[in-house]
Amino acid sequence: SVSQACCICGGSKLLSPSPSIASSDRPSVSPSNSASALPTSQPSQIASQSPSACVDEPDWRFVQGTNVALGCSAFDAAPSLFCKQVGDIGFISNGKSVYEACCVCGGGQHVEAASSQRPSQAPTVIPTLSSHPSRVPTTAPTVCEDDDNWMSGGTVPVLSGLSCDALGENESYCAVLDDPQFSNFSKSVSQACCICGGSKLLSPSPSIASSDRPSVSPSNSASALPTSQ
Repeated sequence: SVSQACCICGGSKLLSPSPSIASSDRPSVSPSNSASALPTSQPSQIASQSPSACVDEPDWRFVQGTNVALGCSAFDAAPSLFCKQVGDIGFISNGKSVYEACCVCGGGQHVEAASSQRPSQAPTVIPTLSSHPSRVPTTAPTVCEDDDNWMSGGTVPVLSGLSCDALGENESYCAVLDDPQFSNFSKSVSQACCICGGSKLLSPSPSIASSDRPSVSPSNSASALPTSQ
């Protein structure tokens, strides 16, 4: 048409009558106002002048098989597992799927990031390793180890079948998984996982077998049965 052929009418000899299937070897003079349906396979080699930070959808909550509502931060421990499970069941909250609402699942709101001019008021979760020993002795020298054999019981999507390692540093799972329906191997999450106050050395109930070492804190009451030795 004239609008495709003549410059005065908005066309040119370079204007194709239909979108080309092949990619152009030079950038567009006028970028598109809409996002591409397919993301690029090659990231930009030029850093953004205005870097963005992802923010989870604040009012998005996942509720399934329990009265406790989980926000996007609950999926940080194992996003590849949780995002797929929640996405597969088609869960929608506030009109958005987990892939649209949560940063770790590829969604969220992107806002311009600004570097902080002040140090954080809270200590880092992952401290910097120092080659010099601390001058102040630790108040808790014991290193806690999770029960590697434990995983949450039940059949609730996302919440069942979780190991202590999958919880990471997310304490929000402790209250949810402490429900009896998620106990497994005679242990609850608060008995098995360090993040929830347990460990692999914490017994679910007093052992009937004698210990091979003396008690650190002796009992204040006499035994109901006298010792045989």
